[in-house]
Amino acid sequence: MCLYHRYPAASAGALTVEKAKQISNENLYRIAVKQRLKSYLNVMKINFRGKDANWIPPAYVINETSQLKTDGEPVDLKDYSTQYVKRKAFADMIEAFIGAFLISTDYTITMQFMKWLSIDVIPLDKNNHIMEVPSILCSYSTNDEIRPIVGKFYKEQAFDDIEKIINYNFKNKAYLIAAFTHPSSFANRLTNCYERLEFLGDAVLDFLATRHIFITDTKITPGRVTDIRQDLSNNGRLAYILVAYRLHTKILHNSPDLFGKIQMYAGDNEV
Repeated sequence: MCLYHRYPAASAGALTVEKAKQISNENLYRIAVKQRLKSYLNVMKINFRGKDANWIPPAYVINETSQLKTDGEPVDLKDYSTQYVKRKAFADMIEAFIGAFLISTDYTITMQFMKWLSIDVIPLDKNNHIMEVPSILCSYSTNDEIRPIVGKFYKEQAFDDIEKIINYNFKNKAYLIAAFTHPSSFANRLTNCYERLEFLGDAVLDFLATRHIFITDTKITPGRVTDIRQDLSNNGRLAYILVAYRLHTKILHNSPDLFGKIQMYAGDNEV
């Protein structure tokens, strides 16, 4: 959401690249280093006794010159002071830390914590105020000037049918029009196409699906969460839902290739 606000002119592809940079393992590792969180990661099982012992009580220091022995064998002091771990483990730790905040607090506090981590999630301007939502309109006209034109186009395309199907009325009809506008469309000159909204919706869908799975099955493994989430949000399932409600007939486009694919999938000519 922050990227959507901060870069109003950026394409969906550019937003995806920027998002990938922010959530990459390398960036999360740098965050762990910058915020001095590296030392809190424990990657080895704690052993108190025997030759595999790797723990000493707080405030105790091992003298490097002492001849420590366990079961008659010299003790390697590095076992008590050094851990070997890949950078990805620190990235996983940061992700788990964010998840812990979300489960134990709320969205607002979690976002504030992520801001402390230097992850750009709150769209603030230079004056530390929340940035306005970028306009979905192509025209530089004011909302008052463009609203009647948007309303007329909305009625001409019978987009009220969509609102009846989903049982929701959009306050700003321009967003509904944009959501059903393919980049090839010539008919809609009022709003942007759906690509930027798709970027935003994809992130929301991914989050809500993960949240639902995590809450409904507390014993599920991370790998299984990923599998179910991908199944719930894959293109085939979403296309099926769109066609099942006949919403594919409302897509604005001028692409013969897209027309053929929709016709083949939906099995009708109302595209």
